[in-house]
Amino acid sequence: MRHLVLSFAFALVAASSVSHAQQYPAKVVRAIVPSAPGGSIDVVGRLLAQRFSESMGQQFIIENRAGAAGTIGTAAVAKAPPDGYTLLVASQSGLSSAPSLIAKLPYDPLRDLTPIIFVANQPSVLVVHPSLPVRTTKDFIALAKAKPGKFTFGSSGIGATQHLSAELFGMMTGTRLTHIPYKGGALAMTELLSGQIEFMFSPAPTATPYLKANRMRAIAITSMRRIKSLPNVPTLHESGVPGYDFSGWIGLLGPANMSRELVMKLHGETVKALADEALNRQLVDLGFDMPGGTPEQFARFIKEDIAKTAKIVAAAKIQPE
Repeated sequence: MRHLVLSFAFALVAASSVSHAQQYPAKVVRAIVPSAPGGSIDVVGRLLAQRFSESMGQQFIIENRAGAAGTIGTAAVAKAPPDGYTLLVASQSGLSSAPSLIAKLPYDPLRDLTPIIFVANQPSVLVVHPSLPVRTTKDFIALAKAKPGKFTFGSSGIGATQHLSAELFGMMTGTRLTHIPYKGGALAMTELLSGQIEFMFSPAPTATPYLKANRMRAIAITSMRRIKSLPNVPTLHESGVPGYDFSGWIGLLGPANMSRELVMKLHGETVKALADEALNRQLVDLGFDMPGGTPEQFARFIKEDIAKTAKIVAAAKIQPE
């Protein structure tokens, strides 16, 4: 009798979960972007929110909660109910980098969040000031080894993707490079254009207008594959740094313990949105590729990226804040 009661209870829970997923969304959904408006993650979040609103017949709104390298917005989602009405448009900084760079992180990225889908991958491009007499990765490595510590690179701050990309490059090539952190990537780009720094790892969309105007030179891409927006620029992997692969990324997550039905509904809606030709073209023009994959694959990716980032932070001797 007891087994029958338990089986009936489990059946009711399962039926309730499926029913909730079928009715979802029944009210406005908040998608938290843990950065200021205007950046890549905000743009991607808004594009998805618009598609979700159209396809699911309920409003999805973007709420920007910037600060503390993305951890303020991420923490808000980690503490929210797992009912699908609070989602996270996450970036590398709040999930992969934060555990190594912030001493008292108010959440555990692997325990307190539910991965839904790997939305977009945004490789960087290694760009140099035109005055630097290099045109290939091998030229750049040779020059950097000949003058250890002389060449400076900028980033949007300590521990940013731009910073970690350069540190990984130095580790894998045996070069010593000097980091100058700025309060934002735009300032770093301004310093590169003026020749105050020699190079940086820049998101492709930011660099492209200056590359077309010959105000800087592209050396290589940081992903394993070339990107459609800069098809003639080789990857570091194919240019003498085998295995180099480090990019900014964006994913969709929810709080821990979201039901499988809700996760798969949101996963399916995202896959459908990314398959749209117009949206796909917009993201490609922004320098993204769309990995997709299952929630489980995204979860494994996050775990591996946390470990990879921790190794870079340790090797670079970056102290947690």
